[in-house]
Amino acid sequence: MKNYNTTKKINTRSKHIRFIKKVLVFFLPVLLVYICIDLAILQIPQSFQNKASYLKTNKQDIELLSFGSSQMQNAINPEHIGVPSINFSSTSQHHRLDFEILKQIRERLPKLKTVVFELSYSHLELPHNSKEFWKNTIYYNFFDINAFGRKTYFKDRLLFISRPDFYARALKEFYITNKNKSVYNKYGFKTNDTLGKFFRLKYDPLKIAKQKVEINTKPNRKVFTYNTAYFETIMNYTLDQNLEVIIVTLPMYKTFLKQRNQSILHRRDSILLDLQNKYTHLKVFRKEQDTIKYNVHDFKNESHLNSFGAEKYTKELNRFLEKK
Repeated sequence: MKNYNTTKKINTRSKHIRFIKKVLVFFLPVLLVYICIDLAILQIPQSFQNKASYLKTNKQDIELLSFGSSQMQNAINPEHIGVPSINFSSTSQHHRLDFEILKQIRERLPKLKTVVFELSYSHLELPHNSKEFWKNTIYYNFFDINAFGRKTYFKDRLLFISRPDFYARALKEFYITNKNKSVYNKYGFKTNDTLGKFFRLKYDPLKIAKQKVEINTKPNRKVFTYNTAYFETIMNYTLDQNLEVIIVTLPMYKTFLKQRNQSILHRRDSILLDLQNKYTHLKVFRKEQDTIKYNVHDFKNESHLNSFGAEKYTKELNRFLEKK
């Protein structure tokens, strides 16, 4: 009986080994293909590589971090800020990911003094990124920041499978059609971001006025309540960490301003006022309605500055920072 059980265990183990070998034979070539694709992706000029390199070289000196969505990504060029800084903003990024980045990178930055957060017109009424947001893979890859809220796995290092449609287009534009002409400075800011909707319309205000504006006008009180409480958590963290906070509102083109839902706008402005009254380490830099200094030639579209507008805005922000 003992020999039978021993033989059975050996046979079972052999079956498991054979099964594992079959799995490896099937998946190993697939894995190698994905790794090769990712290596090709890493050859494409991109913002995050430059930011990671700058962070690695300057982490002992960085004094300012900024966070937000694509509007912030397009608006702040650290080249024009008087202290070493990184703009950690990116398309569709929200406060949950902002906070994860800040918490996990804080200890690496001994001289960090100031953090800048976006609070756009409808920011508080848009849901946060999910814990499986595809850009988590980017931050995990380039900065060793785990925003998944779980144990990570090898697949979390693979860029292509995190967003195949995005990276397939990027690969095509860089290697095949040669459409990718992006130029990034050492801070990861795109310095030739001058094309876009307004460029195609030749910056003609009459033509622009006839265009549909991409804007959120749908109130969401439930999300607003959650996001407001969450942002206070961020504020309390910055207070504990002895960090100054700047909340910014970014320049918007006049056709965007006209389309805003006034109830959403009122709630955002009320929260800004409440935060200013509650937190003495916070200051607000408002430029959302500045249609004097910012004209049509400063914008890519109704809600995003181009590279020229970004230079203008960042220099204004820097003057504000120097005076505070």
